Formats: sequence, structure tokens, C-alpha cells
Amino acid sequence: MKAAFGTAKEADLDRTELGKLEVKVEALRKLPPGAELAGSLNTLAWEGLYYLEPAQSEALALEAGELAEKLGLEGERARSLLTMAVLKQDTGDFREALLLCRKAMEAYESVNDKRGMAAAHGTTGNIHWSQGVIEKALEHHLASLKIKLETGASPDIIAHSHFNIGSCCLNLEQLERAEEAYEQVRMTWENSGDRSRVAFLYNNMGSLYMKRGDTTAALDYLGKALALRLELGQKKNAASTLSAIGDLHRQTGDLRMALDCYSRSLCLYRECENTRGTAYTLCRTAGAHISLGSPELAAPLLEEALEISADGELREISLLCHEEMVNLEDALGRFESALSWARKLMKLREEFLNWESMERIERLQLQFDIENTEREAEIHRLRNVELTRANRELLEALEHVKRLQSMLPICCNCKKIRDDSGYWEQIDLYISRHSDTRFSHGICPDCYRKLYGQ
Repeated sequence: MKAAFGTAKEADLDRTELGKLEVKVEALRKLPPGAELAGSLNTLAWEGLYYLEPAQSEALALEAGELAEKLGLEGERARSLLTMAVLKQDTGDFREALLLCRKAMEAYESVNDKRGMAAAHGTTGNIHWSQGVIEKALEHHLASLKIKLETGASPDIIAHSHFNIGSCCLNLEQLERAEEAYEQVRMTWENSGDRSRVAFLYNNMGSLYMKRGDTTAALDYLGKALALRLELGQKKNAASTLSAIGDLHRQTGDLRMALDCYSRSLCLYRECENTRGTAYTLCRTAGAHISLGSPELAAPLLEEALEISADGELREISLLCHEEMVNLEDALGRFESALSWARKLMKLREEFLNWESMERIERLQLQFDIENTEREAEIHRLRNVELTRANRELLEALEHVKRLQSMLPICCNCKKIRDDSGYWEQIDLYISRHSDTRFSHGICPDCYRKLYGQ
């Protein structure tokens, strides 16, 4: 079974609050454009990733970015870049998404915005997660957590990083680290009252204990997640949790309970028209019927699953369906047909392995290109730093030369000035020759007394 867990984006507003912000933005647009409009546009674009159409969020982010650049607001420009990065991630353009994150990071660094830098690391981690580059994702989520802890971020914000770190560790089979991270999250989210987040956490903890082989703990957490998701009306998520519980029962040999879970899951998947979930659950249901000795009930389920999984995006599920078809034909005593399906399965596995290899090569090539771009950007930044330092030193040297040039050699006794040719002349004559100053002569009281007495 493919683990049902993932990383989290930090959201602050619900749909009602978002509506109020939309009204505020419209009011601000009628005023001279300023920092408040740029900030509100960015908030609306970022939070709108949950509720608005992608095109709406993109338009808002672009508007915020253009306004921020015009006003010289680097922090707001960086926020718009991060929103655009998430939108590119959602469309599968990971290269552009990571480059946008890099630009956002540079902008945040230029104004020393630690909170923004943490957000940029977190978003970069999520993009690497989507690519399947879990080690890099973990690296960035750890960097994000470090900054949050240093800057005294709120427990809720810190919990998001712990959740993402736990998901990465779970995927990498680092189960102790995953459990430690999830425990950090649990203490915060259970007290927050946000049941949707808690459901995600319980679902992931169920996956963790499944990997550990602790069936009791896994069923406990998955059951809690299911109850919350059903209460919240989250059909797709509830269906996913039911499938996970069904798989767990099937692994322990309780096929009747597995069938009950699959049946409920299938109904929910059909209601929300989720083809991937429907195909997977049909296949698992058919497998349970075959194991129970009812292959005739499995046949129509597998036919439907095979039809759905013919879509090129459902290769893994198609493999599962072919495996179950081999089992079905074998259970029905149709050995020639079973052999035919086995040959199809071998061919499909070979194609799948080739596809996986190509995917891996593409990810590695993309990672190489991105890291190369990042190295070039870092070299460019260091060159700019070196150039700035050299310019500063040059300006200081020029200033020193100017100060030296402005120094006049003067006789300590008669006060004559030595000119550039080495001749000595009266100070009043020297100044008159080198400026527009003209002197009128008088005598000071001290000299008067010295020359003429009282």
C-alpha cells in the first residue's frame, strides 16, 4: 500500500476570514497603492491556495509582486514569489518552482527577514517532497525548524515543521525520528482544537505503527483519524483511511473486516469521483474475495479496476490489478489464462521499471540542473559581495587621497605656504591664487600691542 501521508503548508485563515480579506483588498485598490495593499494581496493569494482557483491566486500574486517591486518592498516581493512557487509545484513544474524559491530566499536574506527565510525553506522542502527527493526535503524542513526555534516562532508554526520532518523520516524508514517528531506535533495540535490537522496527524501515526508492525497502535490511531474525518465530512480522506484499515486487517488475516472497510471506502471514493482511490479499492476488494474463496465475486470488480487503471497515470494500480488477475484465474482453475495474465504482468513490470528508471533519471537531471543554477547564483552573489567590498575599499582610498590633497604644508614660524613647485609664499597670496578670495589688511589687538605698545 502507498503510504497516505504528506507535508503541510501553513495556513492561517478560514474561508470566512478570506472573504473579509477579499472585501478589504477591493477597498484598498480604490486608494493610492501602498504597502498595505501589497501585503493584503499576498495574504489573499497565499491563503487562497486552499480555496481559490489557481488562476485567481496567480493573478493576485503577480499583482502583489509587481506592486512590491515598484515600491521597493523586498519582503512582499519574496512572498509573491513563494506563492508562485507553490502554484508551479502544483502543475508539476518543479524546476521553475525551486528557482522561484531561491529568488524568494535571496529577497528575504537581503532584508534579514528570518520568518520569511523559514517559510522559503519549508516551501522548498515541500517541492522536493513532491519530486520524491525526500533527503533534500528533510534538509530544508530541518533548516526551517532551526530558524523558527531561533526566532521564537509560535508552537503551532513550529509544529508544522515537526510534522513535515516526521513525514520525511517516515518515508525514509527512520521510524524513531518520525515518532519523536509526531509526538512534538501531537502535544500542540491536540490542544489547538483543529480537528482536521489532528486527523492528518493520527493518520500518519497509524502509518508509522503499521510500518513498525504494531497492529494495535496502528488500528487505534487510524480509527481516531477515521472518526474525525467522517465528522468533518472529508470523504476522500476518510476513504483513504478506511482503505488503510482494510489493508491492515487483510495483513492480519481478518478478511471479513477488510471487506467491510473496503466496501465503505469504495462508496466514499465513488461519491467524490476519485478514480485512483476507486481503482485501488476495487482491486483490494477483489483480492480479499479471492482469498476468501469467492473468485466469482472478484471478477467484475477486477474488470472495472483494469478499465480505470488503463489510464497511464495509474501504472502502480494497474500492476496490482494484473497480479490479482493471475490469482483469480488460478483460483478458477483456468491455468492457461493465468499464464497469459502472468506474461502480461511480466511485460507490464518491465515497462513500469523502465518508466521508473526514466523518472529517476529525469529527477536526477532536474536536481543537477537546479543545484548547478544554485551554485551559479551563489558564485554570482559572492562575486557581488567581493565587488562591493572592493568598491568600498576603493572609495575609502580615494577619500584618503582627497584628504591628503587638501593638506597644505605651512611654515610653523612664518606661516608661509609651500606650493606644488616647492616655493614658499605668503598665505594670503597663496589663497588668492587658488580661490576667488581677496584679502583686506588690518591689524589684530595682539599685534598692535606688540608693535606699538599700549
